[in-house]
Amino acid sequence: MNTANNSSTLRSQLGFSLIELMISLVLGLVLIGGVISVFLSNQQTYRTNQALSQLQDNARTAFEMMARDIRQAGSSPCGNASVTNSLASLNGANNDTYIWANNPIQGFDNATTLADPALPGAVNQSAIVTQGVGPISTPNITPATNCGTGAPFASAPTGINPGDLILACDVSQAYIYQTSGFSGGALKLATTGQPGNSSANLACTSFGLSAYVAPYQADYWYIAPAGAGAPAGALSPV
Repeated sequence: MNTANNSSTLRSQLGFSLIELMISLVLGLVLIGGVISVFLSNQQTYRTNQALSQLQDNARTAFEMMARDIRQAGSSPCGNASVTNSLASLNGANNDTYIWANNPIQGFDNATTLADPALPGAVNQSAIVTQGVGPISTPNITPATNCGTGAPFASAPTGINPGDLILACDVSQAYIYQTSGFSGGALKLATTGQPGNSSANLACTSFGLSAYVAPYQADYWYIAPAGAGAPAGALSPV
């Protein structure tokens, strides 16, 4: 029997020693720990970048909507330089932010001091109020017809509902008032509701040709606590 060959074969069949296995396990754990650390770091970076991207998208959307409102501020389908306000005042001072007063853009240093109506959740930040009108209703106002009790129409105009604030105008005059709806051939002035009208009649006798009515709107941009899902104490434009 060849003892040398048997010894060589036996050595080649031997496995790792306990110490070698422990060293291999330690090195494997270190390697796996490094891989996990890199994975978690990349995951956190991804989440941070995703949150930043979402924040930037929201900011771009808010600024685009704000820019649109600012560009449309003071818009009148008849191009009137002066608009008569027929709306009543909630605070009696006639400085409510929805009252036109021929000042379609107003700025405030402190949103919490805005006049009526109060802004819910506003914090001590700057605010902008823009005033303008929405899409023109069809059909047009009927010309040469008494308009003291409201803008006259041959049939009910589209897009105008009871309680809406509207602007009715022709090239020489414009009125903002709250309507109770279409009845008796006209968009009547509301006698009740908020804010209501300061009088029961408009200071006009009739409208001329190319007279229109459109929904009146005042938009408020201010800073308030962010909505559900945002971190505690986070603020957001509203």
